[in-house]
Amino acid sequence: MSYKLLFIVMSFFVSVHLSVADTRSSASSSSSTNGTDQAAVSKYIKGSYLLIFKEPASGEQAFVKAHSKEEIAQLLQTNGQIVAVFEAINTIHMLIDAEEAARLRLDPRVLMVEQDGITTLATMPTVQGSNASQFPRYKDGILTIPRVDTDIHPGHYQDARLSFTGQGTQGTWTLLDYKTLGENVPLVYLESVDMVKTDIVPVQVFLVAKGQLPNECFDIGQINQRLDGNHFTVIATVVFAAPQGSFCTQALASFEKVMPLDVYGLKAGTYSYEIKGSIGNITGVFELEEDNILPTTTNTAQ
Repeated sequence: MSYKLLFIVMSFFVSVHLSVADTRSSASSSSSTNGTDQAAVSKYIKGSYLLIFKEPASGEQAFVKAHSKEEIAQLLQTNGQIVAVFEAINTIHMLIDAEEAARLRLDPRVLMVEQDGITTLATMPTVQGSNASQFPRYKDGILTIPRVDTDIHPGHYQDARLSFTGQGTQGTWTLLDYKTLGENVPLVYLESVDMVKTDIVPVQVFLVAKGQLPNECFDIGQINQRLDGNHFTVIATVVFAAPQGSFCTQALASFEKVMPLDVYGLKAGTYSYEIKGSIGNITGVFELEEDNILPTTTNTAQ
């Protein structure tokens, strides 16, 4: 995992890619695809640090997966308290002082040590969680199209806004702005996906996804799916869901999300699925033993 990608995974893979190191040199530093979103670490948490370890060599386990909390503390020769272990991103959250943090930065197994802090996202818009409506809507002269599919991805473009100039059927539509999947619409960070299939015909199929959000101020955004042949592609995104001006810690927040697949009306057969995540995809298969429609009932006259 690259240095830049690791920062994105930890807590900044939102439309603003905030680096804690950058905020130390400039209290008002910001980065955004449109130049309007601003973020800043308004308060550092004394004695709270994130230790991110280097990628393992080929064929080897990640450092935090290969060892227990006690073993990690012993190998690092530290008396600090390990508060949490994030195996999927090879990171631990520790309570240590600044001197110990400086010492651990010199450990050859450690990629970086960053002080925890509270981030204020003052101008980032609050986005209502997810697929409240994927129908286009027109209000105050603006047409908003929540989802635009491409051959690449379902929902590749999101929240496209257009304005109309003219009268009646004569006029011009002007594209104001839009969001692009993977650029200013981040994908969710996945750890595992379980498939659940009901027994009653017509069956229902659910994907139960678990993973991490950047912090408690974020939520799952749009969940889009597409069926090509017998293969489902599912893409879940992340949105900032807290009120503007909220204080957000840099600690990751676990989530569990149930994602129903659109399987009604499908023919009997084997189907595959792929959920695309920010740093990897998870795949699986399921079987429909018979055509997935309502059973036909015939009333016989007595």
